[in-house]
Amino acid sequence: MSRHDSAADPGRLTLHLPYLALVPLDHRVKLRYYDQVQQGLLHGRRVEHLEPIVQDLDSGIEYGPDWLYEDRDSYHKNIEPYPDERDGSFTLRRTLTGRVTRCRVITEICTSAIFENRIITTLEVTLDL
Repeated sequence: MSRHDSAADPGRLTLHLPYLALVPLDHRVKLRYYDQVQQGLLHGRRVEHLEPIVQDLDSGIEYGPDWLYEDRDSYHKNIEPYPDERDGSFTLRRTLTGRVTRCRVITEICTSAIFENRIITTLEVTLDL
């Protein structure tokens, strides 16, 4: 669900992330983008994951979605923390660094019992060139 708006200014990146990434303004960040090889019927295919892992270089806190970590069934996700090790089927595609100039976190509140609330973080980053 990540969207990148950088066509207007190649030195600025706007990320719309489907997870919480509460990075204070003016903090330096490292953005790591991963690919994954998924096995198909005839051969593997490379899947590009658009949302990066965001590491706040000033605090050391890392933000990211669950897909990068080992597969865990939903029961275990509720009672055990995710492992520190990443799933071995992912390869690092690219890394960018820069400084956060805007951070906005929105929680979409669902009133139905069958849907969960959703968090969306918008980060604007001035990239190091």
